[in-house]
Amino acid sequence: MFVKIFTPKNTKRVLYLFLLVGVLLTIFWNFPFNLKVGENDGYIKNFAIFNNTNLYTGIASGTSVVYFLALKFLNFFLNNINNSFFLLNLISQVAFIFIGVKVLNKEKSKESKIIYASVLSLFLVKAFQMKAYSGSSNDYLLSVFIIWILYEIVKSRKNVISDIKIGVLMAISLSIRKSFILFFPLFFILVFDQYKLKNYIKTGVSFLLILLVFHFPAIIENHTLSFYSKEPNSTTYNWITRNYLGLKRIFEQGLVFSSDSVWSYSWTMVEEYTQTAKFIPQSITSVITNDPAVFIKAFFYNVGRNLVWTLRFSGVIAIVPFFYKIKLFNKYLVAYFTFLMIISAVGFTVTEFRWFWGYDILMFLGGYMYLKNIKEKQPKFLIISISLITVLLFNVRTIISLL
Repeated sequence: MFVKIFTPKNTKRVLYLFLLVGVLLTIFWNFPFNLKVGENDGYIKNFAIFNNTNLYTGIASGTSVVYFLALKFLNFFLNNINNSFFLLNLISQVAFIFIGVKVLNKEKSKESKIIYASVLSLFLVKAFQMKAYSGSSNDYLLSVFIIWILYEIVKSRKNVISDIKIGVLMAISLSIRKSFILFFPLFFILVFDQYKLKNYIKTGVSFLLILLVFHFPAIIENHTLSFYSKEPNSTTYNWITRNYLGLKRIFEQGLVFSSDSVWSYSWTMVEEYTQTAKFIPQSITSVITNDPAVFIKAFFYNVGRNLVWTLRFSGVIAIVPFFYKIKLFNKYLVAYFTFLMIISAVGFTVTEFRWFWGYDILMFLGGYMYLKNIKEKQPKFLIISISLITVLLFNVRTIISLL
């Protein structure tokens, strides 16, 4: 009887309610609209230096190559660093939404239009709360290229142009942020049923050639690629050290598992610790070897946190396949949960949701593909209705808590 309530007609009513609240959420998240860009990880300060340095030296010294080149191009016309960051990240958010819609539309079925509209609405509500224009991080530009690569993969065009394009996009992505290396396991999962040796060769060669072009100064001068570094000027400790000490204190003192709790363990405190400490970790492997309890606890806390985040923005469409009609579990969901597990481990801190930008389309696409392949109508309408209601409850609760 309960399942029968979720008819197409009732699901459409839930969707209309969701869209209404979604509009209110979008206004709430983006109000007040501020043209002032906030400093994040020193990007504004470092771009100012890069902008006044010749390109060869700037790239050789280590930087977010493509991100800073794009900023430099915009700043040439705007002559205002703040406005350059604002415009580039705003364009990134618009492009992210545009390509994301194209990704979902590529798998759109003429049947179950309500299901498609519901999943698309879930994606859009999440995408509009991105608020990329307010920050100075390169995560947003990276998300555009990640979702673009996924679009090329979803198109499944087995030709030279497509293979080369994917290689070029992957090289650009790695030239924006080093963390893009986490995409490589997902790439092999997603193209396993499409690629043959010749496809890998074409993608690989184009990837290496473009990478060489962007990183040529750093390769010549330092024999390495050029990446933006946030590490402190110390050979004794680094971010792994700080994260380890912050996480250890959280678990020992029962503090809230949050980024603020980790960051409250300042660099000054880290330096004081290193004066007398026997164990000063500078890599995840050293933590696993010497204090595995901290690593294991952080991993499971992050997995739980990221699963709740998945529920908050996609409802149960990505979770239900674990328990119902498991045979319909698809490669997009495999890729998404692979990334969730990887980032929960290698991040070795409290994971930040911005790290999921670009990858998050996989939970919507995988959920939609799963629902599309369920033959029975009532179960799929039940799942999507519960998903819409779940996201509503999570986000309305957030608004109330902030009032």
